[in-house]
Amino acid sequence: MLTLRQAGERRERRKRRKRRQRASCSPVRSRRPLPFLIARPAKAAQKINPHIKTVPVSEGIGNAAISIHPNVAQKNIKEQVSAVLADDLSKYRVALPETFHVEIAFREHYLAYRGSFYPGAKQTGAKTVEYESNDYMDVLRFLFFVL
Repeated sequence: MLTLRQAGERRERRKRRKRRQRASCSPVRSRRPLPFLIARPAKAAQKINPHIKTVPVSEGIGNAAISIHPNVAQKNIKEQVSAVLADDLSKYRVALPETFHVEIAFREHYLAYRGSFYPGAKQTGAKTVEYESNDYMDVLRFLFFVL
């Protein structure tokens, strides 16, 4: 059983993690190149732009993770970043789509109801909220306030 304090701390950690995820996408909006990612889903980054370099440092298996040694990870990251920065950065630009459609499925119905009050959002099911926009910053703002 969680105490109120533990639940609040867990909620704050979740919010910080989501903010970091959203902030990682901001170079795309400002049309800066995105040459390098430290990520597990390297194939997902390759779908966005095949030139993006990735360094896998851990692999998730169920509730566990297998990680490489920090010194090895640091060495691999330095090598890849050096190679990327010596390359032409213009080929690492990521194009944004014309429109964005976001659909969030909540576990609890009241969270979907609360999220439906965001301007432009609509509740499409008991636990589902949808939002559509042409501006990427509007989508980030929606995610920030609804999640």
